[in-house]
Amino acid sequence: MCFSCIAALRIYRHKKAKRFDSPSASVVLSQGFFEQRYPDMRNPKIIPLILFLFICLMIPAFSEASSSEMIRIAILKGKESLLIEGSALSASPDSGEAQSVESPLQLRVSRGAVLFGSSSARRVKVSGEGNIRLNGKSYRGTIDVTVAGGGLLAVNELPLEHYLIGLINSEISSTWPMESVKAQAVIARTFAVYKRNERKKGLYHLESTVMDQAYD
Repeated sequence: MCFSCIAALRIYRHKKAKRFDSPSASVVLSQGFFEQRYPDMRNPKIIPLILFLFICLMIPAFSEASSSEMIRIAILKGKESLLIEGSALSASPDSGEAQSVESPLQLRVSRGAVLFGSSSARRVKVSGEGNIRLNGKSYRGTIDVTVAGGGLLAVNELPLEHYLIGLINSEISSTWPMESVKAQAVIARTFAVYKRNERKKGLYHLESTVMDQAYD
């Protein structure tokens, strides 16, 4: 824990090595947020206090994460149709039992419902063996499709740790020092757990864009 906290403080020293036109919320936090507002943070006497406060904030987040490790990410919005591919696909409508479906599976919106094959439902969860491809992109976990705002909303539900793998690859450069990568993972995980708690009654917990954290 302390190693990650110290590494987080070191991130700003490397911030000029990689510029982001539209940094996500967690990257902004980790790269210079405190430096800009608190220039005295370079003072060695302040570092122990920062570490202590950071650890205090982390403990509740990790306690919450241990009880429910799944997270829901909005990956596509307002689409008229979606194409899902994968091995041994299964579709579970909210109004019936799971059924095997052929790949590729096309889903369309019609009169406020999701059409898939010869069936329709307000909400459909698609799962399969291994990764699932949605409109050509590969995702871990399941794809939950519902109608929102007149179009299809696709939500990727997956374990939090698997989400972090895709997140880190999108958020930062592979040329960053390993200390910075580890620190960013800690910060991103804390941010994700916070957002999950904040939006636990919503259709999803996080955006897949820089509005929250970039995830691809």
